[in-house]
Amino acid sequence: MRVRELTRPNSGLAHIFWNIRSERRPNVRRSWQRRARQALATRGDLTPAEQHEVIAVWSRHDCHLIDSPALRKITG
Repeated sequence: MRVRELTRPNSGLAHIFWNIRSERRPNVRRSWQRRARQALATRGDLTPAEQHEVIAVWSRHDCHLIDSPALRKITG
């Protein structure tokens, strides 16, 4: 029996980045970062530079204080 539930493959980006910010274990954090890169790669409206900007900004605990045009494209 599993102690922790496996994440669903269709988790939204907000959920993925919340897990990146809250996870302390490096292996699990890297797994969430990989999922974030894959989810952002499926979006056709972001350039590779914008994808990197979203990951760099949204992974921080103070992301609500940073003005990012690429992040605004996703969050509206």
